[in-house]
Amino acid sequence: MTFGFAGPRMPSRTACALTLFFGIAAAGLAAAAPPTVHWPSVAEQLQNDHVRSGSALERLIRGNQDFQLLRADEATDNRGIPPWLRVYWRKAHPELTYRADDPSGGYPLVLKDIYVWMIYHQDLVVSSPQAAAVEVEKSLTVGANQRISGLQISPRSESDIRINPWSASQVIAAANDIETSGRQAQFYSGDGGTTWGQTSLPLLSVRHERRSG
Repeated sequence: MTFGFAGPRMPSRTACALTLFFGIAAAGLAAAAPPTVHWPSVAEQLQNDHVRSGSALERLIRGNQDFQLLRADEATDNRGIPPWLRVYWRKAHPELTYRADDPSGGYPLVLKDIYVWMIYHQDLVVSSPQAAAVEVEKSLTVGANQRISGLQISPRSESDIRINPWSASQVIAAANDIETSGRQAQFYSGDGGTTWGQTSLPLLSVRHERRSG
């Protein structure tokens, strides 16, 4: 009786071909998989814009979370328009074209101004200029004038002042000191303008490169 020993079985050509095919297919599917898009949650959107609970703006934001209407690149394009407002606009204007290669994304530039207005008027009620003036007058109290820049021997120019809309006690002002140091003077108050501090912004060096014609 003769005994034979079989060596390791070699895979067939068909098996090798199938293995190669499915390996390439899996790699292709992995490469074609869309990137994960992170849209902010409703809580994040409300917190970022300091939206008041129960306001009309909160209801508007909650009612426009259909982000599948937007392109994936709109999650990070930094156009200054929140995603909920884009959804709201797109639902109202589906006939417009929203292309990624358009610098505006297809949105009107005035939409940024509307967004800012909504943040300051979260009831979304448009009042008349006369009524708005009366409300502002009721909320203001006028104190004595102050020289916030202190005793200066040179004039200041292009002055500006801003009040923190989220905390009216925080005020900042600025003015250019052109005739002496050339630096911009900064004035700040943390108690609604009762007392002031001041400093100056540092100068920045500008490098001029000489170019040959």
